[in-house]
Amino acid sequence: CVENYKEMDLPKLLDEKIDMGNETAIEIADKYGKRLGLMLLVLKTGLPENRAARTDWDDEHWEYWADVENVIIVGGLASGSMGNRIIDKAIEVFDIAGVPCYNIIRNTNSSKIGAKGCLTQVTGDEKVHIVFDLGHTKIKKVIAVNEDGHNRLIELESSKSINMEWNVEDPDERKRQAWELHEYLVNTILETYYEAQKYGHVGWEIILSMASYVIDGKINDTRGGYAKLNEL
Repeated sequence: CVENYKEMDLPKLLDEKIDMGNETAIEIADKYGKRLGLMLLVLKTGLPENRAARTDWDDEHWEYWADVENVIIVGGLASGSMGNRIIDKAIEVFDIAGVPCYNIIRNTNSSKIGAKGCLTQVTGDEKVHIVFDLGHTKIKKVIAVNEDGHNRLIELESSKSINMEWNVEDPDERKRQAWELHEYLVNTILETYYEAQKYGHVGWEIILSMASYVIDGKINDTRGGYAKLNEL
């Protein structure tokens, strides 16, 4: 029953139902895969009408995507049976269009890829570090414990992302949500820091991977749920 699952655990439910042959779950996965395929097809072909709709891109952007060979799919939806169906349907879209498809690769350990990427940015040699993968559905909190040169990753229970609506038109409400989001993130970081102290001295660096568009090192303030943080 869907009501027995937290919102952030719905991909796991979909996976279970797909394995059981549930038609609704399969239909959801196939629709998602077709939409992914259409998005990738737009990038691959760079047709005039799509270029005209993306006024913030120039020819260099479209040429980049035309030359890309490998596309790696990561995240919770990319795992398990759900991920397999998504990729199959995306490839099917290219086949129907008669366009050579990207080599779409499913990362087998995609749930931790954000944390692993964050760890490459750590410069301190402390035994324990905390890293965060800020998504639009949930915030993944990971404690990395260095054991003889290898990081043991301890995943804490994810927190639900809040205030992810990007198109909040009222400026006062947008700023209110920004402050609320800011406080929520700070408290999440603090709670994780205190938990990590159980494993040893925690490094001073806190690395965040944020699901947001970035322009010149700053969060794009017009796209994505975290964009409203620019209000602060």
